[in-house]
Amino acid sequence: MDNFRRLIVKHLWWLVLLTSMTMLVCHAFNVSGVVVDTTSLILLGIVLISPFAASITRIRVGGVEAEIQPEEIERVTRQAEQSLPNRSDDIATPIETRSLSE
Repeated sequence: MDNFRRLIVKHLWWLVLLTSMTMLVCHAFNVSGVVVDTTSLILLGIVLISPFAASITRIRVGGVEAEIQPEEIERVTRQAEQSLPNRSDDIATPIETRSLSE
């Protein structure tokens, strides 16, 4: 999992660049299926900075400042992992099927 995360962080910049260039070309040639607006550009920016969100420990907005301790991040991570169901419990049960002729 850690290797996968490193791979994503390492290659994310050019994936976002490729996506944004594709969006630009589609917008320039008026491809009907692709709509480029401020929302899609903001979401593209969020995708670009999302791998670095775990390293943010202090946020200051106006007069309000929030600080997140690393211990709190570890505690929340453990809680999230414990709340996930086990893979063995996630096996699908067979569904009884009938034909239309019955």
